[in-house]
Amino acid sequence: MLFGGMVYLMNVFIEPLSVLHGWSRASISVSMGLASMLCSATMFISIALAAYFKLRTLATFGALLGGISLIGMGSTSNFIFFTICFSLAWSSGQLCGGAISNILVSNWFVYYRGRALGIVNMGTSLSGAVLPFLCLILLDSFGLHMAYIILGLIMISFAPICYFVIRDEPKELAMNPDNVEIDLLTKDIVSIDGEISEHPLCQERKEATSSFLNFYKYKLSWYLSLGYSLGLLSVAGVISQLKPRFVEMGLDPHTAMLLMSLTALFGACGKYFWGYVSDKTNPIFVIRVILLGNIIGIAFLLLPISFISLFFIVCVFGLCMGGMWTIFTALIYYIYGKEYFKKAYQYASVMIVLKSIGYILTGFAFTYFDSYTIAYIFFIFILMISSTCMFLIKKSDAIECAL
Repeated sequence: MLFGGMVYLMNVFIEPLSVLHGWSRASISVSMGLASMLCSATMFISIALAAYFKLRTLATFGALLGGISLIGMGSTSNFIFFTICFSLAWSSGQLCGGAISNILVSNWFVYYRGRALGIVNMGTSLSGAVLPFLCLILLDSFGLHMAYIILGLIMISFAPICYFVIRDEPKELAMNPDNVEIDLLTKDIVSIDGEISEHPLCQERKEATSSFLNFYKYKLSWYLSLGYSLGLLSVAGVISQLKPRFVEMGLDPHTAMLLMSLTALFGACGKYFWGYVSDKTNPIFVIRVILLGNIIGIAFLLLPISFISLFFIVCVFGLCMGGMWTIFTALIYYIYGKEYFKKAYQYASVMIVLKSIGYILTGFAFTYFDSYTIAYIFFIFILMISSTCMFLIKKSDAIECAL
């Protein structure tokens, strides 16, 4: 609801906010971009906090902070205060979802990691299929301010659930990862017994994750973090105002909302689908296919409305868009292994802040060119660069492949 749901919420609220407060789409997009930047920075911080605090404690705090921030968004007409609350709400999603949930899943699963990450991250896209219609009902029934307050109270109600349900590791319940015997797991790959393999690739990964500066001394780190972040930039920019784009293409608002929700639903399915494919093949192959699919899907947003164009936008782009938020964690785990995963995840996440530029570009494109077309052309170009980076990563670079 907070981590990915904020994007879908803005598809509903961007026009009412503009009418009620007189804010332009460009200014709201700047607010969204700043909130996304703080959210991306919180990803780095939350991974660091995971070394000092229980994951369930962080998740509980995130739910409380997110709920209070949503209430704040609905209780102000001051743009600066709205942006601060927006930033806190979105950032709290890293604690009760996002980075913390990905670490949690990685603690619990090895062989089924891709599918598990897919199921967990499906919530982000499922919120996009459900929240917009819920928000429309709340808007029609109670107005903009009360709609935000109700959403905030719903979020706060998740705090006790986070605290009493979440367990950081399987051993807290006398279980093992994947609920299998320890000796069935590949010890050299996942380092369950804490031993560090003497394989040369492990030594290289150990050096790379020894510090932030060392991490970015390696070309592989740039290909991975920069390439992936550019892909997220493009996809996030499109999905942030997909419903207004459908309206621009000639559809009525309710049909546009339905198509946006269907796209989000396909995104939810894509998260599990690509996680499953990742388990059966490898994350490097999967991310290459996902990026190519996003290029094709966005290209059809440049064409007139037709059954074929809507199929590629809703189905192909939806499936591949969803995969973008699932494969990042699996990709880092595959390349760096369990022993170096958290540090690599923390350092690579710094580049995710680039995603925020996508939101800003989308809003400015509409404000100054009265159309999203120029932004989409730019996003396709950026996705091509992202794809090039991923094709430069070899399967032999991965610890889980080499050992």
